[in-house]
Amino acid sequence: MFFRKELLSLGVKRLIALGATLLLFPMALCAQSFRLEFSEDIPADAAKVLSQRFGQMLGSGGLSLSDDGIPLVIEGLVIDRVETSGSISQVALVIEISASAGEQKGVFPIKGVGDNDADAWARAVKQILPASKAAREFVEKLKTL
Repeated sequence: MFFRKELLSLGVKRLIALGATLLLFPMALCAQSFRLEFSEDIPADAAKVLSQRFGQMLGSGGLSLSDDGIPLVIEGLVIDRVETSGSISQVALVIEISASAGEQKGVFPIKGVGDNDADAWARAVKQILPASKAAREFVEKLKTL
């Protein structure tokens, strides 16, 4: 008798799992997808990091990246540039990364210091954290598109 109850319990668990899958499957098909487009002023190494960060950001909010998705335009604006003097010269950049899709826009201020502009960019974009409050708020805005 115990064996039959165990099998029955296992069957019910499978039915519940199947039902949950069928309920969630249409939502997965309707998930919005985005295509990242970078402005020319963002160095290639920084664009790679930004692509990873925004991919993580979108994924954590249930959104995805695809080649035929809604364009998500990412632009970088150098607000301030300081070059240090001395035996080892370094470049410090204050950058504003803006991401926009449709009417929704997110702004991420960052700073980076490196041996040259490209190095400072690469170090700065690593400061954009996919789990930050600003990132979560931006993803919530994107869900309204």
